[in-house]
Amino acid sequence: MPLESRKGHEEYFKYVAKQFFEYLANRKMPDWEISNTLAKYYITTKAVEIAKEEN
Repeated sequence: MPLESRKGHEEYFKYVAKQFFEYLANRKMPDWEISNTLAKYYITTKAVEIAKEEN
C-alpha cells in the first residue's frame, strides 16, 4: 500500500474504538473476538503472575 494511502495511528484507533463501543452498546461481540479477548486476558494475567513470582 502506498505511504500516502495509509492512515495514521489515530485514524486506526478511532475505527477500533468505534467497533469496541458498538460491541459494548449492543452487548454482542463476534465469536472470534470473544476467543481472542479471552486468550489475551489469559496471557496478560499469567505474565503478571510470573512477574510477581520472580520479584
